[in-house]
Amino acid sequence: MDAVDPAGPERRQAVRGVVDLSPLLFGYRNCTDYAAWEINEELGGVSADGPFKFTWSSIESGGHGNAADWEQGAIEHYGASSVNEIPTVGSVAWWGTVAHGLGHVAVVTSVSNNGSTIQIDEYNALITGGYDSQSLTYNPTTKRIASPNGTTWPDAFTHIPGTTPPTPPAKPAPDTYPVPFTQFCAALGCQLKNGPQSRPGSPFYGQPLPFTPHANTYID
Repeated sequence: MDAVDPAGPERRQAVRGVVDLSPLLFGYRNCTDYAAWEINEELGGVSADGPFKFTWSSIESGGHGNAADWEQGAIEHYGASSVNEIPTVGSVAWWGTVAHGLGHVAVVTSVSNNGSTIQIDEYNALITGGYDSQSLTYNPTTKRIASPNGTTWPDAFTHIPGTTPPTPPAKPAPDTYPVPFTQFCAALGCQLKNGPQSRPGSPFYGQPLPFTPHANTYID
């Protein structure tokens, strides 16, 4: 992702105000316009004069395109799987109730610490009508406050197809011995019996129990 301030001298945003609409049909210098600008470039569009790959119509919901509407808009345009709680590089961090209910969006530029720390680029947050980049780390104690600036951890992350690496499927839980058990021998190191609850595909099938049973103890 491009981490350079898009409102530099070479950008149209530099000479417009937040009440003017950009070619992407978001207000200049708003968080939504910046996020859309990044997404559009990532998809191969040209934000200055087009052609555009991502605009207001790509994310609006019910005729609205405020940041608060981006979660529902992503679900409607790209499916429910496009929104989750997993940050990836290129995804859009989403806050649904901040800014007096208008919401906020930012672009995730890096992810570390198993997804608990992210770097975001954004507009109209720490600097009114301006660009900033900040690091957020999820705090399990405060639950939400994620930076010294008071910025909270995002409510969700939206993944626009073509902008983020595919989210890897969750690893299945390690296969454990079937529960409940019936008809196990109680001797030390006994073997699993071939019962209706024991599956040949289990790595424990036909193997010693992964714990030491007491004599005359049966598990059901």
